[in-house]
Amino acid sequence: MSNARHAVVLGAGIAGLLAARVLTEHFGRVTVIERDTLGDDARRGVPQGRHLHGLLDRGRTSIEQLFPGFTAEMSEHGATTVEALVGTRWYIGGLRAAPTATGLTSVIASRPLLESVLRQRTTDLPQVRWAVGTAAGLVGDSHRVRGVAVRAGDETYTLTADLVVDATGRGSRVTQWLAELGALAAPEERLDVDLGYASRLYEHRPEHLDGHSSVIISTGPNGRGGGAVLVEGGRWQVTLAGMLGDHPPTDKDGFAAFAETISSRDIHEIISTATPLGAAVPHRFRSPVWRRFDRLPTVPQGFLAIGDALCHFNPLYAQGMTVAAQQTLVLRSCLRAGDTGDLPERFYSAVAPVIDVAWRLSTGSDLANPAVVGPRDLRTRLTNRYVARAQRAAHYHPSVARAFLRVANLVDPPAALLAPSTAWRILMRGSTSAVVSTGDVSGPAAVSVAAAHPTGAAQAGPFSADVPRRDGSLDDSVADEAGCVTGAAGSVMGEVGVVAQGADLAGEVGVGVVARAGLDAYGAGLAVDEAGVVVHGAGPAAHEADPAAHGAGPAAHEADPAAHEADPGAHEADPGAHAADEISREPASPVNPLAYQPARTEGQPASHTDL
Repeated sequence: MSNARHAVVLGAGIAGLLAARVLTEHFGRVTVIERDTLGDDARRGVPQGRHLHGLLDRGRTSIEQLFPGFTAEMSEHGATTVEALVGTRWYIGGLRAAPTATGLTSVIASRPLLESVLRQRTTDLPQVRWAVGTAAGLVGDSHRVRGVAVRAGDETYTLTADLVVDATGRGSRVTQWLAELGALAAPEERLDVDLGYASRLYEHRPEHLDGHSSVIISTGPNGRGGGAVLVEGGRWQVTLAGMLGDHPPTDKDGFAAFAETISSRDIHEIISTATPLGAAVPHRFRSPVWRRFDRLPTVPQGFLAIGDALCHFNPLYAQGMTVAAQQTLVLRSCLRAGDTGDLPERFYSAVAPVIDVAWRLSTGSDLANPAVVGPRDLRTRLTNRYVARAQRAAHYHPSVARAFLRVANLVDPPAALLAPSTAWRILMRGSTSAVVSTGDVSGPAAVSVAAAHPTGAAQAGPFSADVPRRDGSLDDSVADEAGCVTGAAGSVMGEVGVVAQGADLAGEVGVGVVARAGLDAYGAGLAVDEAGVVVHGAGPAAHEADPAAHGAGPAAHEADPAAHEADPGAHEADPGAHAADEISREPASPVNPLAYQPARTEGQPASHTDL
């Protein structure tokens, strides 16, 4: 670290504080500029500060890497720490997720407490200095930023810096500042959701929620949802939310009436029996926005946007603080790689895949609401149908609920929902029927897949429960009755490497859809598209249920030698498929059904799912 180097951070929110911590490893001086008076109350610059905040477990562990002991310190200051789905309730798709151990720690606290603890830890760093003021613009040219103009009262002065980090949040003026320097504006991705919040504090009683510390109710078909969390001081922080202009009122009767319209009565029961502590306050959020600096041919050196200034998400999904923490870890890695003169380019390139996972999760969920205007390609439509099944299955299967929550907390990649045992439960229990349909899909990347039942006819029948064999596979009669057979001839596997089975999930196109070549199939009979989206499959039972159906993969050589001869290139087309097939035949652990975690190549985009 060179003691002569100076970094300036604009904004003392979560992203700014964590960025300052990272910069102290490489700069002798780090100046944090903040316009608000810093105290124990919500800052004016954080209008959402009086509303429910969720720190996902991925965010908590990321912060722990920067400030060890953070979780314990939050608990000492009155925050609630509890295991998700053990001491908390989640309602997704209108149904309560099955209670189960998840290994996820929820740190439940108000935004002011979160900031207060992190601000004190940052202040304790000897390299950090504070300055009161407002950023009025950048100093430099289109090639390099050399400092920032700071307005303090009636005066404006220039603060020179080797690096300026914009962490001013959603209200960032980064586009205007860069335009004033003659730099290119970053293209933006956005989605209009017109979200409205209303929040109110209530006294906590031990009997509320049977002792649980929080309840989160995702938005239902009417676009309404809410949450109640036990924050410091023995108070419930209750937030109601509505999308597309349907915002909750703040008057007492209107607030209570709105709470009655969401998919669980848990919140309404709290506000009906607890004493309010102050008036309800509103907040409005128009659109999530991702500024795609990673797509620009050139960006000015000496300047970075981070946190909400780079990408702000629909706050319904509680991703903002967590992704900000992830971004600062990416910045740390880039700085540790050395000062090669292209730090902004390397940072934006490295952070894009991190943002992309959360962005797809949240925007994909928003697009499940038909009233939200936005592009819905085939992948989005199929994914949201799979997600709807996952939400229903999470109500019945603790293992699915666990997998779903770990994805929602950004701990596991969305592809974890494709693990054979999980996908089997989602596809079976997540629907009221399983009917195989076949047809054709046009386009060079898609082929039709015929059902591989021995008779060649589509089979459908009742499904009551998983019937495991001793080796962990499923009884073939169950697979046949459910209509979940793998299907396809060797020529199909030879062309694409993985196979999908069509059922009502793919009813939109009336066919099983197959993935692009070269992608891993996470278990026999599963298929993914280029983003890792599952289409349909028979799960781990596929090989055992109908070996002849596996003419598509390497296992077919033993099951049907003729099929292998018909397409000798099938084995080479996807050499990883054999490993996937072998893994799928391993018995599932009765203790940990997700013991098999499918690997994902670094940087490979992951599919999105709903929260």
